[in-house]
Amino acid sequence: MSNKLLKEEMSVSTLDRLCCLAEIGEVSPGLFHDVLNPISSLVLSLDIIKKQDYVDGRLNQYLSPIIKSSQKVIEFIRIIQKDFSSAQEENICLSNITNQVMKMLSHRAILQNTTLIFTQTKVSKIKSRKVKMYQIALNLISNAIDSFEQVKDERRRIVNIKITQKNQVITLRVADNGCGISENNLKKIFNIDYTTKKNGTGIGLSSTRKIIEKDLKGAIKYKSKINKGTVCTITIPTKNH
Repeated sequence: MSNKLLKEEMSVSTLDRLCCLAEIGEVSPGLFHDVLNPISSLVLSLDIIKKQDYVDGRLNQYLSPIIKSSQKVIEFIRIIQKDFSSAQEENICLSNITNQVMKMLSHRAILQNTTLIFTQTKVSKIKSRKVKMYQIALNLISNAIDSFEQVKDERRRIVNIKITQKNQVITLRVADNGCGISENNLKKIFNIDYTTKKNGTGIGLSSTRKIIEKDLKGAIKYKSKINKGTVCTITIPTKNH
């Protein structure tokens, strides 16, 4: 894994942990301070280095994406920090949350040579806490991007994200044409300690399913074929929560 991809992976893992901790009420204001300070210092230091006379074009091409990616992480954490400050539920637009998460993951998708395609129809708002909706979108989309890490051929890498509504049910569908999941592993994906990622926590999908099923009274389903791809579909009723 390249240094740039490793930094991106660490950033998303940090956000994933923040979302999971927040979902069980263990995030304090100091934690955000501890996360933001080193990232902000990194961006400032890299920006100073970038402006020095000795930095040539070759070095600059490595610095620029790191700075850009770090700035996106800072922006995203500040958005979530603001949302964490209130424990109250509110009417949330899933499309807006999904767009925010896609912006955060855009550089990661580029590093994986993956195209994110988002289509949506007008849907009702969902009453929930924003942090919970962030966690759902972050986990599902980042997992889809990660599915290409083990793909070695020259296929066009695509993640299709689609939000629709029929009657009183909103559907979020995230489909990739990545490495796929074996039938045996598909049975384990919601286990709290199960992960195939080097830097994975094993709590992402387990916590996400809890939010969808218990808090939103919805459902989450996975279908997958090895070397063909994976489709995750979540359905959320608009009047049961």
